[in-house]
Amino acid sequence: MSLKEIGNKLREERQRQGLSLEAMQQRSKIAPNILESIEEGRLETLPHPVYVKGFLKTYAKVLGLNPEDPELGLESAMEGVEPPRSKVRRHKPLTEVTPYPMQREQRRSNKAIILLVLLLLAAGGGYFIWRSLESAVPPEADNATSASNATEAPAAEQAAPAAGAALPAPKTAQQAPQLPAGINATSGTTTDEAAIDESVDAIVNATQPGEEVASEVADIARNIESSQEDEADNATAAAEDESADTAASQEANATAGSADAKKNAMYQQALRSEPVVVHAPADGGGQSVQIMAMEPCWIGFTIDQDAPKDFYLYAGQRASLRFDKTLLLRLGNAGGVRFLYNDEPFPTSYRSGEVKELRFPPTPE
Repeated sequence: MSLKEIGNKLREERQRQGLSLEAMQQRSKIAPNILESIEEGRLETLPHPVYVKGFLKTYAKVLGLNPEDPELGLESAMEGVEPPRSKVRRHKPLTEVTPYPMQREQRRSNKAIILLVLLLLAAGGGYFIWRSLESAVPPEADNATSASNATEAPAAEQAAPAAGAALPAPKTAQQAPQLPAGINATSGTTTDEAAIDESVDAIVNATQPGEEVASEVADIARNIESSQEDEADNATAAAEDESADTAASQEANATAGSADAKKNAMYQQALRSEPVVVHAPADGGGQSVQIMAMEPCWIGFTIDQDAPKDFYLYAGQRASLRFDKTLLLRLGNAGGVRFLYNDEPFPTSYRSGEVKELRFPPTPE
């Protein structure tokens, strides 16, 4: 049976079922032009026979027909049909190849680089040789210097006695006055003003008046004054630092106290408010947990092995959870909530922002 006859049968069955080509295309996923070529039997517009056989079987299955039915003739539809020859584009061979001009230029640049390197090596070698020759001292210069020194030495020895006879006897250096025990000999500082006055008088009385004594006394007085000023500055700086630390501590305590007061106010408001979240099992539950929010907090909970659930509390809101055996809480801001377990306060030491899990009844540590 030819492809055209099979295509007519398929088209008649499609029209009998009231299906359009667009509907067939959607069901079979075959392009509309392929469906038209199959129904009209146009082999020249179809792909390879192997693909055409697959299209025919899919077409028949969509219409509810048996592709293996001999009366339909799908097995013998494409027998003896040769596949279309593929068209291969032939290119002309390359007869002329133009050499790349960069090879000659690259060789020239390589030669220039090698020449520059050789010049640099030659210049460096010449400079090294010149420095070596310059640093070397000839032996003749050493001999001449030695002879000159030997000739000048006797003349200096002969002139020495005459010069020594003409020189007057050296004067003894004036002995520096000894400072009392109250003054530091290096810095001239002391902590006793009476000792300072006695030290200055002792220096003046023990030595002859002159510019050296006055200068020494002035230096000691300046050192003492400078030391006293430094001590005063250090004491002032220490007092300022202590005052700043005290102010910072007071400010921190005031801030903490304000935050605690705000939390307490939100806790009292939550206690007085109606619960925004109430959850209890069918039998009512034998245990209860009240959650009072002082700060916004996300809360997830699991009651008696039920599916996990969650909710969100804002500051000043309250939630009431009842259970029989166990209650597992997951807290996104553990320091922002407080608890009542079976109507009794349940203390915690969590901080704001901490993520914690809490189990009821609490497990003994």
